Amino acid sequence: MEKTRKLKLALLAALLFWGCGVPLYGQFYHAAQATTDFGSIPTSPGNIIGDMKTTASFPKMGSISSQDIDMSADTYEYIGSNLIARGHAVIRLKDMQITADSVVINLLTKDMEAAGNVIFSARVTRSILVSPSEYEAYLQDPAVKIVAEGISTSPDGNQKIKATLISNSAYMKAERASGSLETGSFQFRNFFIKAGFMYFTGTLADRYPNGTLKLFGARMTTCEYKMDDNAHYEVESAEMTLKPREANRSIYNYNPDHGEHSVLALNNLIRVWDLPILWIPAFYKPADSNTFGIRFEYGNSSRFGNYVRTSKEFELLSEPAIVRAAAIVDYYEQRGLGLGGTADILTKKSKTEFFGYLINDRNPYDYWNSGRNDAPDGYTEQEWIQKHSRFEIPTTRYELRLSNITHLTPRLDFRGQVDKISDYNFLQDYFQSRYNNDIQPPTFAALEYQGDRFSAMLQTVVKVNSFDTMLQRLPEIRLDAQRQELFKNIYYQGQTSAGYYKMSWREYTFSREQNPNINFNQILIDENRQDLIPVVNAFGKNTQAAAEYLVNVDPQAFGPYFTDPKDYSAFRFDTLHAFYYPFKLFDVLNLIPRAITRFTAYSQSSKEDMDVNKLYSIYADDQLDNWPPSTLKVYNYDDRGGARYRFTFELGLEGNMKIYRAWQDAKSAFLQIDGLRHVMVPYFNLVYMPDPTVSYKNIYYFDEVDQLEKQAFIRLGLQNRLQTRRNDVLYEWISLENYWDFHFEKADGFNQVGDLGTILKFSPTENLLFTTELLLDIGQNNDHDATVMQGDKDAGRPGISGNLINQLNMSLSYKITKDWILTGSYYYSDAYAQRTAYSMGSTLSQINSTSYFKSYFLRHQFLSLGLNFPSMIDDRLKGNFIMSYDVDANLFNQLSLSLRRDFHCWYVVAGIGTYAQRNANSDMTWPYYFNFTIGISAMPGMAYSATTNVSTGNE
Repeated sequence: MEKTRKLKLALLAALLFWGCGVPLYGQFYHAAQATTDFGSIPTSPGNIIGDMKTTASFPKMGSISSQDIDMSADTYEYIGSNLIARGHAVIRLKDMQITADSVVINLLTKDMEAAGNVIFSARVTRSILVSPSEYEAYLQDPAVKIVAEGISTSPDGNQKIKATLISNSAYMKAERASGSLETGSFQFRNFFIKAGFMYFTGTLADRYPNGTLKLFGARMTTCEYKMDDNAHYEVESAEMTLKPREANRSIYNYNPDHGEHSVLALNNLIRVWDLPILWIPAFYKPADSNTFGIRFEYGNSSRFGNYVRTSKEFELLSEPAIVRAAAIVDYYEQRGLGLGGTADILTKKSKTEFFGYLINDRNPYDYWNSGRNDAPDGYTEQEWIQKHSRFEIPTTRYELRLSNITHLTPRLDFRGQVDKISDYNFLQDYFQSRYNNDIQPPTFAALEYQGDRFSAMLQTVVKVNSFDTMLQRLPEIRLDAQRQELFKNIYYQGQTSAGYYKMSWREYTFSREQNPNINFNQILIDENRQDLIPVVNAFGKNTQAAAEYLVNVDPQAFGPYFTDPKDYSAFRFDTLHAFYYPFKLFDVLNLIPRAITRFTAYSQSSKEDMDVNKLYSIYADDQLDNWPPSTLKVYNYDDRGGARYRFTFELGLEGNMKIYRAWQDAKSAFLQIDGLRHVMVPYFNLVYMPDPTVSYKNIYYFDEVDQLEKQAFIRLGLQNRLQTRRNDVLYEWISLENYWDFHFEKADGFNQVGDLGTILKFSPTENLLFTTELLLDIGQNNDHDATVMQGDKDAGRPGISGNLINQLNMSLSYKITKDWILTGSYYYSDAYAQRTAYSMGSTLSQINSTSYFKSYFLRHQFLSLGLNFPSMIDDRLKGNFIMSYDVDANLFNQLSLSLRRDFHCWYVVAGIGTYAQRNANSDMTWPYYFNFTIGISAMPGMAYSATTNVSTGNE
């Protein structure tokens, strides 16, 4: 008994040291940072390994006692100070297990040696509910074991399988392990290691006290068949170094599938089915990356020719902050060599990112030409460029971006970014995805404080790129008070801001006087000065001289045709205070009367009136890549109005009532219905705001604060919701909202009847979602007679052509089965003007929400369709079809088909696509392309991609 007690204590000390103090590799250490967590397990077989890895924990030292240890062996004995366990030695510590043929521990020196089939493993067991298809998927997953326990039936009649899921989250095997429990230095012979999604084998491994592992004669793979010594591919290395991530310090959570260790491998040979394929001198995988920090992309396109894009990431520092950097080297056959780099610095409370890129572009107009095609007959390239664009694109093109976010205190954050770009087309040319997300990256710095009852912000926004239009805040301070109770049933909400604002417009290369498209005859006809037509025609193609002549003749009449928006600025102080008194009438009708006051002061203003139409002339001229219409007259604010002080107020009444009925016995397994409840909420919102003391026409426009004008309308609406229960949670089966505005006064171009809006959301199951937004012009405030051009032909009004619909937007997403997924959308907008309903103190549903009081919309019509589908010849071969059609232009924006085949540890994607476009002669062409990708399934970022444009043919 005494020997058994001492054996338990000795093994306890050893296990505590192995499982908690000195990890075998980074994952063991990370797991020791938290107690064992037996939360819910995801039902996606594809994510099960990564999720289990992060939740499996080696027990903390303080939580372990001798009762937690279970051990067995054929024999135990002491020889001097050595404790020896022989024959099927098995040691279990909660979810951790060590097995070996024999274990020897010197109780004095704390040296340890385990020999013969030495295995260290951590096992996770979870109870889950899965569908039959998910159960089959787990059965086919070699990394987990699933055991069915029974059937569970939900209240709506759906049945799922109750099962236990078992997986080894950490695993190491060796013929022999020896070392010191005192220092943590160990050596392993003929080892096998499973670390996250990676597998390692080799002849010798040395573990150092800091947790670093050096592997010799090693092979590495992500293929799970390595467990059976049958990996599809491996990387054979003379020497590998694995360094553990010591802590998760970042303000962002790392993806656990990336692994908590870095890998440096030297003298590598890539093997596929054990055949040598490629020799690589060295590669490196950062600790929180799912690739080896390598990007390689090859392709061919009309604007680049053949091109290669590459990058390599390095980890420069891991303590006290994570510092990563990457080098970027790109080559474009038609453009030149592009060089760049990135750097990331992560600490517990901050993240800093840097990006830089430079290319000496031999042909900067290649992408520009792809949108307008090459110059037609009768034009030089420079004349063709100037005919369509107001900017010159330089040959030296670049971007420098620096951003930072820092949590200064639990309530105070700093965010900042500087983004300097060489020209307006750079991002669209070389970084299309970033351009699609943010066409005009801002430069700003902001301090944000979040209090219990208020929030405060100090920010500055500056313009660093001359080709951008930007509202500069130099700086601005803002204080927002959330709605809160002041006295018994009296609520207050407020906001106050102060700052110096400057509206900075684009600085064009070519002025409007240099516009080669000026229609002088039409301008003179509009101004009733046909007598000047012969004089102007005498200038020929010298449009600048002709424009200057007309401005000299009559600056007031002709000046607006040849001017651009001019910057304006002012200090502004604005404060708003709103009071609410909610109560219930007859225990049925909820009423919320409100009273709002607003005071705004300006240091400068305009003496000349600028109504909405004149303001829109500025925005109509402010085009990024095209000339504005030559007959457009642009009006600007002056700076002769001096300081102005504006006061306004709003009175309003909001009311609603809830009517509902429930059917507890309604059940449907197919529709996933467990009881039904219909909720109907009729509501109204009465808004009255008189004309402010200063007209918006004389106030500089920075945002919606400056455009206040009289509002007097009532919003009538009806909300309908059909709800059911899903797993004891309320679920909205379908919702429908209708709203309509009636204005008590007419406005320029509008009668008193507003638009009728309908918003529908239908989601009877988690696999089906259908939404519709419909805006009807029931007041007939618009003509609905806009036609479209298809090339150089007037195509009339294709598609929807009625005189009632202003806008229709429909979308559908339907997961028919696991592999059949259908998506579709249809968007239609007629050319129409809209009188926006506005309230300073209440929220109104809007299909179109803008900061302008009179909004104009152009005619557009698009149709898109997407389909994911399985193949009939192979369960692991999947397809994807995408179609996008511009109805008004009669052009297919995209037609593509791709196929993906998933193998056990890697995947292949091949696709073909085309799109239609019209050249300068209005002829339709169909460029098409092929793309190909091959990658590693466990490391999605580790892939090779190639794209090539095959041909361009005429219709």
